[in-house]
Amino acid sequence: MRATLFLTSLLMIACGSAAGGTDAASVSTDSGSSTVSGSCTMSAAYTCVDYVASGAALDAYRSSCTTGGSTWSDGACTHAMSVGGCAYAASASSGQGTVWTYNGGPYADAADARRGCEMGTPPGTYVAP
Repeated sequence: MRATLFLTSLLMIACGSAAGGTDAASVSTDSGSSTVSGSCTMSAAYTCVDYVASGAALDAYRSSCTTGGSTWSDGACTHAMSVGGCAYAASASSGQGTVWTYNGGPYADAADARRGCEMGTPPGTYVAP
């Protein structure tokens, strides 16, 4: 439960201001596959957020990431050593975010990450690494 709250809070922090290594260039959305616009790596939290957004929303994600001391990339998060991602629904104004969690982070394994994602508030859609 604590890991679920942590991950949900992390996405809200990362996305709330606009609402953000590379081996995957697209993510699934309700309308199909979309190219990742950028990502924000939060090393201390063992997480990285992929963003599919444009314009002001993307600029705000980038600014929030770098202002918070994290690292922005114009590519997607790496999936190496990930226990999975949690995709949150897309909206026209803010785009979509997928939070990738890595070994050493709040989840012990992929099954734990899936539970945390699907039982979160709001619930997300688990994405295998």
